[in-house]
Amino acid sequence: MWKEKLQQIASDNVHGATYLTKELLELLCSLEGQALQEVLKEAQYIQPMMASMYNLVSSFKEEKEVCKRWWKEFEAANKRVVKKAAAMMEGKVVMTHSFSSLVFEAILQARPKKVICTLSAPKNEGADFAQKLCEAGIESELIIDAAMGLKVKEADAIFTGADGVGSFGVVHKVGTLPLALLAKEFQKPLYCLAPRQKFWPKEFLAPTEPQREPSEVARGCFDVDNRYFDITPLELVCLITD
Repeated sequence: MWKEKLQQIASDNVHGATYLTKELLELLCSLEGQALQEVLKEAQYIQPMMASMYNLVSSFKEEKEVCKRWWKEFEAANKRVVKKAAAMMEGKVVMTHSFSSLVFEAILQARPKKVICTLSAPKNEGADFAQKLCEAGIESELIIDAAMGLKVKEADAIFTGADGVGSFGVVHKVGTLPLALLAKEFQKPLYCLAPRQKFWPKEFLAPTEPQREPSEVARGCFDVDNRYFDITPLELVCLITD
């Protein structure tokens, strides 16, 4: 049973770091003895682009109570980050990329003037983000990723999540790097929401993303480079942390 659950977490290409970290925590807390040790051997790198999962497993190697306390601190840190971000969104036209649960919560609190959502290919989770905002009574507009350059000029600020932060930069949904470059060009601030639990240790090297399914992009006799993540240099972003 635990092998199936671990594989489900490892293959999840829709949910973000916060959701999958909680899924992993619940799995670890349900195990004992040899099964727990086997999961710990595999779990730290099953989602190599997500720092909170790495840090969770590092804590779990000590004892379960320490890990549970780590999760409570993570939830509290998320709330502080959301509160800070919400205060910066009020009355503004906001642009976002992908589906960050923290950005979503901040928008619900702030209820900004308008939210511009990128489609966020190849999984297109931006469409779900825009729909959920609309259902919550918040004006939202969905754009294709290639229209970033046209629409960023309309935004007062850009807000994204972060799957991990290291000395090498911010790991987040592919497209964040070109969005950050556009934000710099048009002098728009780009804020990444990242509680401290999403920071890798200082000496941690940039993670390598595994190969993704080419058919998610296109089928043909050509090569396809399908990615879910990119890395944005720290100097291009403003981190909202706790």
